Amino acid sequence: MRAIGTIGADFHPEARLKYFAAMRFQSSKPDRVQPVSRGLRLKLWLLLGMLAMVGMMMRHLQQPATAEKLGRLFSLQENASPVGEERKRMLSDELDFRESAASDVLKIDPSKEPHPEESANGETTRVRMKQAASVTDELRGDDDLTSLLDNVEDNALFLKSEEEAWLAVLEAVRSEGVDGLSEKSIGQLAYAQLIEQPKVYRGRVVTVHGTVLREEELTPVDNELGIANYHRLVISPTGGGQWPFVVYAISLPETFPRGEKLREEVTVHGYFFKNWSYPHSQGYGLAPIVVANSVEWQPRPPSAELKVKSTAELPPWWAIASVAVAALLLVRLLSWNTRRVSTVSKAREAANAASLQRLAERETGD
Repeated sequence: MRAIGTIGADFHPEARLKYFAAMRFQSSKPDRVQPVSRGLRLKLWLLLGMLAMVGMMMRHLQQPATAEKLGRLFSLQENASPVGEERKRMLSDELDFRESAASDVLKIDPSKEPHPEESANGETTRVRMKQAASVTDELRGDDDLTSLLDNVEDNALFLKSEEEAWLAVLEAVRSEGVDGLSEKSIGQLAYAQLIEQPKVYRGRVVTVHGTVLREEELTPVDNELGIANYHRLVISPTGGGQWPFVVYAISLPETFPRGEKLREEVTVHGYFFKNWSYPHSQGYGLAPIVVANSVEWQPRPPSAELKVKSTAELPPWWAIASVAVAALLLVRLLSWNTRRVSTVSKAREAANAASLQRLAERETGD
């Protein structure tokens, strides 16, 4: 106060008032935040809109149909150069199986595919069925089954020459049951093992584990085995990407889901029959055929099933709604903060003005 009084004595009252006003405004407190302008708010809205569009595009790109269209588009562009043609040639097999192998198997029309029990011209082979049944009854050894399987050809469709072996395998899995097949299994095998060494594993009980993508019930022709129908399962093997197995099962658990778009984990014990050549959009693929009595399957708890549905079947608009709500909350927060800063700034200015006025009156009175 002495310093202020000393300085105040050397100056005119008006000069002292200006001096104190200048000292008052040299505050150590930070400057007040300026309100957000209308132009900045517009830019913020545009930014949020662009983020929403990016989110929608990312969601859309996750759909297989979109990925397939983009793959075709870029493949056409790559074909314009020798490097693109060479790259397409080297990666064609991998793209076929990793992106579309399973879906191509799903598209097979069972009405157009001859059943293994049917001959090439569609006639039934009742005599061969009786022979196969009698062979299975009289000759139970693995060597006898192996001799029948010598007529099986890999990398081909189901052939007429394979009928006896097919019926013998069906009879074997029916009589041995799930437990018997599990005990005879040589262990879990991968897709590559069966594809590369079919003769080693043909006629042997193997175990495969994977996710069922589709189930369809097929009705065979009249036969002496008492099999009225069986199920064909398309299975994506665990650890094997999208390269599919095809399993023929005589029966399934009562509550096992049916139809398409399945995601059910199973373990299958059955006889490896052959590597089946099936048509797809760009040629032919290979799927190991395993014949089983049934599958080992544990139903998912209701909570897990609901969780799968909530993540896999959410409508596409949920992302848009989420982004819109987040954007609205952000804008409201900025608007509230701007009004709050403006109110505080006005109150501070009023207090400063009042303080200056009191100082001026005090100095004038002195």
